[in-house]
Amino acid sequence: MKKAEDFSEWYNEIVERANLTDKRYPIKGMNVWTPYGWKIMQAIDADIRKGFDATGHQEVCFPLLIPEDQFAKEKEHIKGLTPRSSGSLTQGSTRSTSSCS
Repeated sequence: MKKAEDFSEWYNEIVERANLTDKRYPIKGMNVWTPYGWKIMQAIDADIRKGFDATGHQEVCFPLLIPEDQFAKEKEHIKGLTPRSSGSLTQGSTRSTSSCS
């Protein structure tokens, strides 16, 4: 995979080949980062934050898990949003009636 063709796929392939994460959980985005992988991510994050500061951009923080019915509402508001998520029906020791995305 070439970086210029599909950056997202290229990035995922690099992370996997370098063993930066442990994919013990079959849920996209829920990887366990190795110590050296996390150090690399911290360096990338610091560089991105410097870029934000230099251009006057601000960060936002979204919840990690969103109830599926609420996530579906976002699809209606954002043109081109294609939800890529995994569902979960368990919250702690309680089984939920709604899944999270």
